[in-house]
Amino acid sequence: MIGPRSASRRSGGQRGPAAPWGVVLVGLDGTPESRAALEYAVTEAIRRAARVRVAVAFDNSVDLVLGHGPVLSSEIDEELRRRARRQVEEALPEGTPLPEHEVVVYSGPAASALIAASGRADLLVVGHRRRGPADGTTMGSVAAQCVDYAHCPVTVITGPAADVHAGIC
Repeated sequence: MIGPRSASRRSGGQRGPAAPWGVVLVGLDGTPESRAALEYAVTEAIRRAARVRVAVAFDNSVDLVLGHGPVLSSEIDEELRRRARRQVEEALPEGTPLPEHEVVVYSGPAASALIAASGRADLLVVGHRRRGPADGTTMGSVAAQCVDYAHCPVTVITGPAADVHAGIC
């Protein structure tokens, strides 16, 4: 168990036991929960000598619906990459070497982007915003879709970063 609660599941296109660890994929959306997922993913990548692929999804159809007008995707893409790179560097404990990593910006809904990218990953890590018992859900829609449809094992991080690190052996 990682942190106070976590879920891990192998689904979809399972890999054989001899497959080497190569890529830990993590979804990053700027929330504290995705930050905890990033910290866990970086720690796992270091532990497994794997690369980190940080996935940032931008659904520009939301801006068009809200009336913000056309969006220059190259400007958004570069800004999202810059922010994600900074968060990767900040996710490391002091003095820890930065693992090999890349930031990929996807256009479209987060769940669709993560599920598609999971076909080229060995582990997908996502954060989950606890909504509480009032909404009747145990997992957000992105996390739930990833657990159900990803092509690799999925770890859902449901606690703050300090709880995540405390649960890693």
